Amino acid sequence: MPKSSRLLLVVSCCTALLTLVDAACQRASTPHHGLIEVPIVYPVTVDSLLEVGRGAELVLHTKGVRLRALSAEGDPARFSTVVEAALSQQPPAIIAVGTQIANTLLASKYQAIRPPIIASAIFEPTRLEGLSRALERPRALDLAVVSDQPLGVGAEMAVLIHRVLPTAKIVGILTNKGEENSYASADTIAIALRTDGFDVQFGFVSSPSDLSGTTRALLLRGVQVIVIPHDKIAVSQAASVVGIALVGMGTANVPVLSLDDGTVTKHGVLACVSADYEAVGRHAGQLVADLLDGKSLRDVPIVYPSETKVLLNRSTAARLGLALPRDLGFPSQTID
Repeated sequence: MPKSSRLLLVVSCCTALLTLVDAACQRASTPHHGLIEVPIVYPVTVDSLLEVGRGAELVLHTKGVRLRALSAEGDPARFSTVVEAALSQQPPAIIAVGTQIANTLLASKYQAIRPPIIASAIFEPTRLEGLSRALERPRALDLAVVSDQPLGVGAEMAVLIHRVLPTAKIVGILTNKGEENSYASADTIAIALRTDGFDVQFGFVSSPSDLSGTTRALLLRGVQVIVIPHDKIAVSQAASVVGIALVGMGTANVPVLSLDDGTVTKHGVLACVSADYEAVGRHAGQLVADLLDGKSLRDVPIVYPSETKVLLNRSTAARLGLALPRDLGFPSQTID
């Protein structure tokens, strides 16, 4: 072989070797030694809950972690199915979105195979039987909780109603007694509103088919505003609630408020006092990262994010003939 050819071959081999070494170094410096897949399980794919996933991704995409989304699409019969699909890959952790998915994971039949759990978007976790028991010290499993309960949410809702709807006295709240997150959030709002002098009427739903009739029943009882709490049925069909309430029942159009910002931006709800769900997701993502770095979740206190969103919909206000206040006394944003 000519000398020049041998020199070219040596250079080529060295270049190839350096490339391999560089790739190996990059892999070694990648957090958690390469791509790791962590499932995030939703009870239903509504905007606010999807923001939890986006927030978690913002933290985890630089850590070599990919989220795999699964959803029961609002069907309780599928909760176990999606949980088992998530567990089948033997993940190092799992993000459970909402109380129902978290409670499904806590079932004793999954005890031997469930990984550490980051339960997110949980309203008042200490009031929920399954989660509160699992959080008792000493914890028997790696479990951390990120709440979606803004501090002072009930008081802010009362101020919002007073400022936007100064003549309103009777408030209807749609909720599902069979869904812990729904009833806990509804009850929290009801306590604050009653303390502030409002007459609160509950409208109970147990399935999507109940929603129209229950909303109309609240209107017949004379409610002057309807509030949607953290209820997956009412949130996912918020546009239907708004449509029914705008028609009214022989009375003036009735505004709809909520605890979910997506209902304001996309479904015509007048206003919300909402958790910042992307922030909830960022907190959940950081807990996953901490876990993969070798930290235990067993002593992590419940995370109550301070970030909130108060949104008002100018277009809906115009349809209702309402003038929106310039200042609520706390930060807010008006959208078209």
